[in-house]
Amino acid sequence: MKKLITLLFLLVIAQLNAQCWQTITGGADHSLAIKKDSTLWAWGDNTTGSLGSGTSINKNTPTQVGTYKNWQSISAGIRSSYAIKTDGTLWAWGLNISGELGDGTTFDKNIPNQIGTSSDWQTVSAGMSACFAIKKNGTLWAWGDNSSGKFGTGNFNSSSSPIQIGSDTNWKYISATLIGDASLAIKKDGTLWAWGNNSGGQLGDGTTLDKVIPTQIGTATNWQAVSVNVQHTLARKMDGTLWAWGTNTVGELGDGTTVNKLIPTQIGTANNWKAISIGYGNSWAIRNDGTLWAWGINNAGQLGDGTTVNKLIPTQIGTATNWQDISARAFTLARKMDGTLWAWGTNTAGELGDGTNIFKNTPTAVSCFNTTDVKEVLNNTNLFSIYPNPANDLLNFKNENNQTITKVMITDVLGRKVMEREENVTHINIKDLEKGFYHLILVGEKSNYTVKFIKE
Repeated sequence: MKKLITLLFLLVIAQLNAQCWQTITGGADHSLAIKKDSTLWAWGDNTTGSLGSGTSINKNTPTQVGTYKNWQSISAGIRSSYAIKTDGTLWAWGLNISGELGDGTTFDKNIPNQIGTSSDWQTVSAGMSACFAIKKNGTLWAWGDNSSGKFGTGNFNSSSSPIQIGSDTNWKYISATLIGDASLAIKKDGTLWAWGNNSGGQLGDGTTLDKVIPTQIGTATNWQAVSVNVQHTLARKMDGTLWAWGTNTVGELGDGTTVNKLIPTQIGTANNWKAISIGYGNSWAIRNDGTLWAWGINNAGQLGDGTTVNKLIPTQIGTATNWQDISARAFTLARKMDGTLWAWGTNTAGELGDGTNIFKNTPTAVSCFNTTDVKEVLNNTNLFSIYPNPANDLLNFKNENNQTITKVMITDVLGRKVMEREENVTHINIKDLEKGFYHLILVGEKSNYTVKFIKE
């Protein structure tokens, strides 16, 4: 029976680890992600209920939001969260002081609440105290705070429920700033449009004048993706070229200078860029060959290259060639083609999801499973205790019921076994393990137990 249980454990871990993560997004200080099974997970700051767990307790590991398995699109804002289900319904939770949840109220919500009754929502983008979304019919909608005119309606009227922006029915893609009041969008004809705050030239129309209605940027008709935050913008054309504009004081535009640009400026000559994202004073992009590149401010090691030196041009991060997509804020989330999730940067509220609150300056893996998953599989009934936790060298464990331990295993956050001992022991030396988050699996004569620990 013990061999069967252990085999089942390893099988489930392999299933949980295989191509787990599908969609990722980072907010101001919390993260959202959808797994391959369409379940929704959240971690980080939860003081306003942005994790959707029904509580206000922060989480530094992925925690499932409800039990639904039909989520397909997500966006994390400033302590608020948004998600679209496969049935086209739109849901929101978290901070709602400016009506940014779109449910007609200004009361915070700590579980997902449906916005209206429409079932034709396609994509959503969280902004600063506001949110934007596009329906399947190509119409554009906004709600929340509009005191700066960032809705693009031509006025300054705020709304706690979605209102349509203009009458066009060919909107395809929208990006709103988390810090600042600018929005950029692409229509189905490939044209680029911008509105809102333009103090840093982030709208790209050659001026620093704010716009209260969507304004076309240039005449190009081959824009494919755009990302804006604070006061600079990054965009990609259908030909794979990369373009940037706005504030450039720390090299966030990537053109080798610190000179601001008021119109789209091509970054380098490469034409093989496939994914882009903007953080706070830095930029990120992935090439078709799966390599990851970053530039801009790096004073806290947020570029993930292990240094604190700013970069003025795109600089490759690591040597991996299987990066798939990326979402950057003050911290960064990135997913590889194998479905593994990695995070680095600030981690005050546990927004990296690695089980710690320690800042990371290199990509750190985020677990594809959690302790609850493992405990349910092994059907534990007896408790073990471990100490100290965090630990540096010796990790001690004690069975409260004096049950004999027949095997000790340690797995990393991806479920990979990194250590094993088949004997009755009361401690294990973890000195040679790298710093990070691990799971200790104790196999007893009658039952098994899994606990998480941190290697300092």
